[in-house]
Amino acid sequence: MSDSKHATDVTIAHIDLHDEHLLRRAYRLQKRAYAEEARLIGFDRLPPLLETLEGLRACNERFIGAYCEGRLVGALSFMQSGTVVDTHRLFVEPETWRRYIATQLLDHVHVIPHVTQWRACRPQI
Repeated sequence: MSDSKHATDVTIAHIDLHDEHLLRRAYRLQKRAYAEEARLIGFDRLPPLLETLEGLRACNERFIGAYCEGRLVGALSFMQSGTVVDTHRLFVEPETWRRYIATQLLDHVHVIPHVTQWRACRPQI
């Protein structure tokens, strides 16, 4: 894990979970990121760690990804209903933590036109 305080330049793009390659990339990244989070907090039953590939494929969330030099290094999922956006997941490659990737993903969602309210969903544990 890096202690760098410098922002990593990323490109933000939609992740199409119907694309098998993108689905698998997002799934592996989710597992790595939440496994490290689980290790740090001492709790290994975080819902994203228990989710199957099929479960991720079937979710109704929209995903955006942060790409650095073509590599997926972060993702955010959300659902929009009218003027409200609910953020469901936010995960970043552990080796790129503290490089403002999550911030860039959140900034991208916060400029969706006509949205007036943003909420963070809490997972059921």
